[in-house]
Order: sequence, then structure tokens, then C-alpha cells
Amino acid sequence: MSQEEQLEYFASQLWLADYLHGYRSTEDLWTLGVEDSLAVLNRVQLSGKVLDIGPGGGLPGMVLAIVLKNVHFTLVDSSQKSCKFLTQMVASLSLTNVEIVHGRIEDFGKKYREEFDFAISRAVAEIRILAEYAVAPLKVGGHAVFWKGPSWEEEMRSAQNALEKLKLTFKEHHDYLLGDRSRTLVVLRKESSTPPGFPRKAGIPEKRPL
Repeated sequence: MSQEEQLEYFASQLWLADYLHGYRSTEDLWTLGVEDSLAVLNRVQLSGKVLDIGPGGGLPGMVLAIVLKNVHFTLVDSSQKSCKFLTQMVASLSLTNVEIVHGRIEDFGKKYREEFDFAISRAVAEIRILAEYAVAPLKVGGHAVFWKGPSWEEEMRSAQNALEKLKLTFKEHHDYLLGDRSRTLVVLRKESSTPPGFPRKAGIPEKRPL
């Protein structure tokens, strides 16, 4: 299959797995899901090892893995249904640059520290929570990239305490439009090693954000 055929096949299979998405039409899935995932390509140069936090049905990590064959993607999700679907997609598309991990991202972060060049996440949580999920697996100098909507600036204000504690800094943002929807990629940089104790136990970052 060509790259375009792989993307179309993935989108068609995700559409059928309606328990993994909330799109109302195949057109919405393509525009608001696939195209939104691909929006990073013209704005941030992903390379090396990329961690996708909570990919659900595979957005953005599976879509990006189809396009960026020289980049290795690790997709971590706590949902067994999600991981089963993603594993099937990896096999069906013969992708050799993707690893699927079933588990909590907090537990993953305790085991795999400073191994990834990028951590990415879309439609999972607010920035102050995502920062704690992403920070430990990132290498010093690595970047976290979060897909956000119009409330990103408010989320950044709420995240200042978390970023300070986690040794992350705001690097840049990239605004774009999907139809009439305003979207923003928020990019953070890891400045130094993650302090001991982060991430906290599974569930705590969401219940008690920094």
C-alpha cells in the first residue's frame, strides 16, 4: 500500500471501531482526526524516538508513524481495547516503527526515564497534567508537543507551577485552522533531569494537578 492508501485504510478501520472515537461522520474523522494529527509535520520536526501519550484509536501517533517511517513511535494507552486495535493496525499495515504498550503512563514514566526525544499527546488532558505524564520519559533537551484548542493560553497560565516543578519551559506555539476551528500546537522543552518523585502514582496527576 502507498502512504495515502495506508492512511485511508487506517481511517476506515478506525471509523468501524466506533468505541474508540466520537466522530459523527467519516469526513469529520478525516479532517478533525487525521488531518489534525498531520498538522504537526509542517511545524515541528519530529525525529528519533517519539512517545504518544493516550493515543486512543491512534491519533496522532499511528497516523504520524505511517508518514514518518524513519521515526520510532511508542504508543502508551491504559485501554486494552485501544491497544488491541492499535496492535491489529500495526500488523495490517506492516509498520516496523511502532510499539504498542498497554499500561498507565505514570507507571511507564517510572520505568522509562530520559529515553525519548519527543512526547506528544492530543485530546487527553490539560497541559499541567500532560506535563507530568510527559516529563520523565523525555531526554533533557527533549520536547513535549500538545494539540490544543482556543483555551491553550488559559491552560498555560494554570500550568506555570507544574512547569517550574517539572523543569519544563514553554518554547513556542503554532496556530492553525481546521475548517473554522482554531487549533494550537504547544511545544515545551525539558531543561534538566526530572526531580525524584515524578511522575506521582497513577491517577494522582489527574486528581491533584500540580
